[in-house]
Parts: sequence; C-alpha cells; structure tokens
Amino acid sequence: MVVASLMPDTQPSIPTEEAPVSSTATTPAATSEHAWSGSAVPEKDELVGTTLCETYAIERLLGEGGMGRVYLANHTRIAGKRFAVKTLHPQFLRDQEAVARFQREAEVAAAIDSPNVVGVYDIGAAPDGRPFIVCEFLDGVELGAMIDERGALPPHYAVPIVRQVCRALSSAHAAGVVHRDVKPENVFLTGDMNQPLAKVLDFGISRLDDGKGNKLTQTGHLLGTPSYMAPEQARGERVDHRADIYATGGLLYASLTGQAPFEGESISATIVAVLTEEPARPTTIVPSVPPSLELIVQKAMAKEEEERYQSMDELVEALAPFDTTAAQPRDGARPQTVFRKPALADEAREIRDARPTLVVLMILALLGLVVALALFSRGLLQALGVQLSTLEWTLGWVALAAGSVTPLVFAVRHVGRELWGNTAKVVEATRALRDSLVMATTTYACGALLVRFVEGAIWGRDATAWPLWDPLLVTLATGALLADVFGRKLRARQPDVVKPKLAGMLAGGVTGLAVFIIAVAALRGGSTPPVVTPSADDAASKTSDVQTIPTSGQSPGADPTGTSNADPTKASKTELAAASAKGVGSLEALAKKFPGDLTVARQLILEHAKKSASRRTALELADKLFAKRSSAAGDKALQAMVRASARDGGTTADLAFTLMASKMRQHGPDLLYTISLTQPTLRERATTLLADAAVRARASEALRIAVDLRAAGGCFAKAKLLDRVAQHGDERCIVQLTPLMTGRKKGCGFLNLKACPAQCAAQANKMHKAVQKLRKRRAKESRPSSRN
Repeated sequence: MVVASLMPDTQPSIPTEEAPVSSTATTPAATSEHAWSGSAVPEKDELVGTTLCETYAIERLLGEGGMGRVYLANHTRIAGKRFAVKTLHPQFLRDQEAVARFQREAEVAAAIDSPNVVGVYDIGAAPDGRPFIVCEFLDGVELGAMIDERGALPPHYAVPIVRQVCRALSSAHAAGVVHRDVKPENVFLTGDMNQPLAKVLDFGISRLDDGKGNKLTQTGHLLGTPSYMAPEQARGERVDHRADIYATGGLLYASLTGQAPFEGESISATIVAVLTEEPARPTTIVPSVPPSLELIVQKAMAKEEEERYQSMDELVEALAPFDTTAAQPRDGARPQTVFRKPALADEAREIRDARPTLVVLMILALLGLVVALALFSRGLLQALGVQLSTLEWTLGWVALAAGSVTPLVFAVRHVGRELWGNTAKVVEATRALRDSLVMATTTYACGALLVRFVEGAIWGRDATAWPLWDPLLVTLATGALLADVFGRKLRARQPDVVKPKLAGMLAGGVTGLAVFIIAVAALRGGSTPPVVTPSADDAASKTSDVQTIPTSGQSPGADPTGTSNADPTKASKTELAAASAKGVGSLEALAKKFPGDLTVARQLILEHAKKSASRRTALELADKLFAKRSSAAGDKALQAMVRASARDGGTTADLAFTLMASKMRQHGPDLLYTISLTQPTLRERATTLLADAAVRARASEALRIAVDLRAAGGCFAKAKLLDRVAQHGDERCIVQLTPLMTGRKKGCGFLNLKACPAQCAAQANKMHKAVQKLRKRRAKESRPSSRN
C-alpha cells in the first residue's frame, strides 16, 4: 500500500532505554520511497485544485513513484479531515495487470482489520479515467529511511516495531492475504517516536484468495524484493504465509544490523545468495545483539518452511521477552508481564555453549559408531565361528577408526557449510544430536542390564556367553536412534497429534524391549550346540577306538538296511531313528531297553543338550558315558556339546570344565586350549586349568608344546622350544610361529608390536626351518601304511 506523508525537515532521534525522547518532542514527517522516485516533485499538476467525486479536494502533490502519484486531499464536507489519494499514471491505463494490482491494493487493505495496516476508505476514477485510492494520511517516518539514516536500531526499539508488523500480518493471514513484499520501506512509523505506531504499506503484490479456490496472482511470477524474499518465492513457487514470516525475520535483521540480509551486485546475484547462502550472523555485525534474539531472527529466516515459526502469533510470542513496551500500560490498561529473564539467561547460556557442545557430541557420536561397529562385528564373527587373534582385533580397530575418517570429514564439512554460521541450526542440531545419543545409549544400557538380569537372575546362565547379544543390542540402539530422528520430524510437522502420544510410545517401547529380550533369552536355550569341524590334528591324534561310537546313528553290528539286528543288545537303526523323532522320552525308554548300547546313550545326551534347561543332565550322562568308554571323549558332537555348555555359566559351566579337566583324556585339554583362544570371557578360567599339573599331564605332547610356546615371551624364548616343536608340534605351533618367520622389524613384546632386535632375523630363520621339519613329519604321519 502506498501512503503519503509530509516531507521531513529533520530526522527523528531514536530513544534509548536510559534517556527516552520527550513525549512533547516534535516528530517531523517523512515520506516513503513509494511516494516519489527521488526526482524533484513537479511544480504543477493537472489534478491539483480539482475535486474527486465531489468529496476529495486535491490540495497538493506529495510525491511520485514509478507507478503513480500521491496527493494530499481534504474532505469537502468534514473540515480538517485529510487523506492521501493515490492515482495510477495515465500510461498504465492500458496495462490490465497494473490496473488489477492497483485495484487489489484497495481490496486487500480493506479486507484486513488491524490498527497496524493503513486504512483504505474509498476508490474511484478521476475525470481523465485514472483510478485512485483514498487512504489514511500518515505523519511520520518510513522505517527504511530511519535505518538508512541511523543504521542499526537498538533491540528495545526495533522489537516493538517488528511485533506490530507481525500483528498486522497475522490479521492479513487470517483474511487469506499473503503480503509477499515485507521490507523496511513498507513499514511506516507514526505517532510518538518513543513508542511509534507501525503501519504496514503496499499490498500491491499480495496474494488473495477470492473465496472460490482461485488465486488472484499466478505461481511462477517472481514478485517482491530479492533481499527480503523467501527462498521458495525466489524460485517462483507458490508461497503461503510462511514467506511473510521469512521476510519479517529479514526486516528484524535489517533493523538490528542496519543492513539487508542479502545484498548482491545484481538482482540475480542477490537471488542466488538467498537460495544458497546464510546471511551473516547479526552478532558478528552488531555484537550487542542478544544471542537469543539472533536465534529468533535465524529461525524466522530458515530456508525450509517447516523449520520457521509456523505462524505470526508464534513469532510475536517469541519476541515478547525483548519488547519493553509490552510491559508498560497503554490507555490505562493493566501492565503485561512478559519478561522471562531467567529463561532468557538459560537460553543465552545454551546458545553460547552450543558450538563447543556440538563438537564434543560429534566426537562422542564418532566414537560410539566405532564401538558399535566393533561390538556388532565381534559378536557376529563369534556366532559364525570365525575367531580372530588379538593382533587381528587390534588391526580391525585401527581399520574401523581409519574408515570413520571419511564420514567425519563429510560431517565436519556439512556442519561448516550448512550449520556453523546459523545459530538456530547449531542449537537445533545440538539438541537433536544430544537427544539421539541419549536415546541410543540409554537403549543399549537398559538392554544390557535387562540381558544380565534375565540371563543371570532368571535363567542362571552367563549373560555374555551368547555372542549375538551385542549385535542385537546394537541393532536395538540403532533402531531407537532412527525412531528418535523420524519422531522429531513427525513432531515438527504434527506437534498436536504426536505429543500426547509420546508417553504411551515410550512405555510401549520399553515394554516391547523387555518382551523381546525375555523371548530371545528363553528361545535361545533350545538352539543346537554348534558342530565343530574336525581338524587335521584331531584326525591324526584320534585313536581308533573312538570310531566305536557311530556318528550316523547306526549301531555297531546292525544291518545297514535296518531290517534286522545282528546284536540283540543293541538297538537297530530303525528303532533309534523312531525314538529320536519322538524326543527325550522315547530315547530314555530305548536306553533302558538297551542299557549297554552306547549309541543310544550318545543320542540321548545330544537330545538333552538341545535345551539349556536340560543341558546339565546331558553333561551328567556324558560323564557316565566317558567313564564306561573313555574313547567317547573323541566324539566331535559330544565335544561341541561340552564346549557350548561351558558358556552357559553357573553349575552347568562348572560341570563342563570339570569334564574337560579330568574326564575327557587328552581331548579335554585340547578343548580348554581352544576356549582360551576363542572365548574372551572364559579365557582366564581355561588358562588357569591348563596351568594345573594334573590337567597338563593328561594333555598331549603337541598341546604342551603349544602352551609353552604361547607362554614364551619374545623370539629368543620361543627359539629355545624349536627342537620340541619339530619333534612333537602340530598345526597349533605353526599358527604361532608363522608371523615370526619373516624377520620383520616388529614382532616382539606386548601384542607383538615392539621392535625386534637385529638378532631376530637369525631366530626367524631357525623358526622357518623348524616349521618345515614339522610339516614334513606331519605329512609323513598322514600317509597310509605301505605294508601289504
């Protein structure tokens, strides 16, 4: 809306909080740049001295702009009543779009009921056909002119003005009007300059719904002032009231800093900056701007509509703590309490700490990512039976840390380009990252405690025995993190719908987590123990009497077809298969019928071992079986059962370790050695048993050499054992010596990472020769006998 006023003789002074302007001070008039183009006002005009519609006597020309002129008019029937009359230039009468926009100014302004919008009282046409608008005459100063003259305005003066603009635009939005050209030049200040009354002007390019679903302006037309234009408006898209919120944020920015948010060398450069850049932080231009106020400006000017304030009323409320005039009574009204100094102090502290906090949280997130990947990988590899040495795990950690460098670089680059210069985005990102990390960490911690409680207190098992617990907990923590991220986006879009459901969602999530962990802990007891593939050493060292217990379910001496039984003391293949299909009860009945059939006893043991609740019974039956037939300890399925039982914890694990230490001949120490290498949680117990003299006496010479070689520190100590390695060693010795055979520069000390002395090259040569002798001996032992 174009409005006229008197030319200024002097510029008004800006009141300060310490020394306000006297209420009796003269407030000189000023005029908007919309009133004239900057050239001299013509001395003569054909409308001056005429009367329009027998009501409005044109007294003089106030100003001229690119589209029309503004005149001072007196009412012919009401003495002293003055108006501003705006007319369109005659050359635009044939431009239908210009005439429509001129007409729309009156229609839009008349549709808005607000004391902060210039009043429109009448429309008509001059004798020469030019349309005119009769509007409120204002005496004051344009906000843009004040900023140009005075520069940055103090917050206590700028905020009340912007809040009035917000109220005017809120009324416009309620009437279905989007201004689309909010800027300092379209805000006029009138009245007492201590507390000026702000009037919003120029609704010429506003968008107004006609009530029939049709818009009075078209999408794709770029209208507005680029420096204050919302990004979606700069792209030529259809805009809504949030474009005015962006522009109002730009208006506050200009008032606080004395400069427009974006000022390029050309219109196109300014538009590119609007679309791709963030304006300089107000505090970097004027350090006295409160950080909390800067946060409000940047949130209002967010490039994404969803990230801004969603209504002018929200912006008015956000600015309330900085509006000192709102606490002062007007016209006898009661003062309003709007100051929230403690809250502002807390918010200022949060803003001040946001950037260093974001850096710390990013580092913690990176470390959490590396640890989560390591836990997930370790559990998954253990579940698949892939065992890594300490050195391999160390290298894996280094690889994970190195692999995290790339996402770290991208994260730092994104923060530096997109977030760091925008306080609102930094604060939001800090809150979001903090909440997500808390959600993920709490989920993992609660899940781990719940696992320990269910496994240890309820089921009486070692909570760390099942390797898949860590991958499951990491997956749950990741799911909680993603749920928090998507939930935050959903709350931003539909806060009224989501917030009442948060408590129920949290309770449901905790309950679901508990049910899931209890269910998995209960069901995993029925899993079958893993089957260990026999190694070449096991095959070579295994005595011939181990084969007396068939692993295929066939009884010794039974007919291969299963139709007859040569030994009446043993069950046939058909009987054993039928009993196995029916379960433990049928196998127990078959064991009573054939008490001397060790194959039935073996099958009964394995059937009991399938359930964790009866795994102790399986170990007790295995103890009896080993006592009857010591060679049964070489059965691979029974070894796997004993080894799996050691991970259950409690009395079940105690019995399993007792069997390995004293009841399984040389196979027990072999299992203890394997456990010491592959089960970190059981390593100490297995190593302690291997050091026991009685257990060592049952071990094979090959295992004793492997244990001594592992305990020897450094290349020189290992070199003293090479003669024994060549004579009695096996593949376990080869695994330990192979990394030391290359004469590398590192291979001594803790984790074999300490630099080796020069003599290590000679020791490496000795190790290489010893390994060659060992391999030749093993190859010779594995050849079939050449005797006829």
